[in-house]
Amino acid sequence: MEYELGEIEPFYFSRKLNFIKTNSILLEKVIVDIRNKFFPQFFSHVECKL
Repeated sequence: MEYELGEIEPFYFSRKLNFIKTNSILLEKVIVDIRNKFFPQFFSHVECKL
């Protein structure tokens, strides 16, 4: 049983990581779009400070 789990886990883990990566990239794009639409002046000002 433990051996089977060891076989599945890395695959499951990498799929989960890819899923998280893809979602965070999509989320970033959406957030950037929203920022640019609603707060362009505010966020460009903040980015200059950073």
